[in-house]
Amino acid sequence: MTRSQFLLLTGIILLSLQCRKNDGLVPECTDCNLTCIAEGEQDVFSNTCRNNYTCTFKWQENAQLDYSANTSVQINPGDKLVFTVRIETDGQEGIADDEFTDLFYFEIDPSMDSFSVESGELNLISARYRQVCFCGDTGLKIPEGCIQGQRIDADHWQIQANLTIEYPSWTKALKIDAVFVE
Repeated sequence: MTRSQFLLLTGIILLSLQCRKNDGLVPECTDCNLTCIAEGEQDVFSNTCRNNYTCTFKWQENAQLDYSANTSVQINPGDKLVFTVRIETDGQEGIADDEFTDLFYFEIDPSMDSFSVESGELNLISARYRQVCFCGDTGLKIPEGCIQGQRIDADHWQIQANLTIEYPSWTKALKIDAVFVE
């Protein structure tokens, strides 16, 4: 192999690695002014998910949420943008039944490019939370708190949520600052 062939091959390899490296990146929202999550806030789920967790932040158009069964959510064809959060953990090795999945859903009008809702207004966007686990209460809950979002481009939304979910004997906190992908 000649030196020029080697350099050409090396260049092609480096270029392909660079292209692959950028495939999983999500855009930043440089002009977003979201205030649900304060700077430096702890325990916030983002696109860089915590160790031992898997995080999925998605949205889809032409959809609608159906909560007719209190223990599950149907996403049906409709006229809304539906946002879905799925945060899973396998728990700690050696501890039985400590695995759980947090599910969070809401929908907005597709004509909106930004929104902001708080506490009593969360029902207006059909916000619901459900924890799937080896526990007693796994029904859908209406959270309290703040949800804000801004469209970044045709495929991405920046969403912040700072929520509390009340259970009879405890309160669950859920904080999200992530880019949602179509």
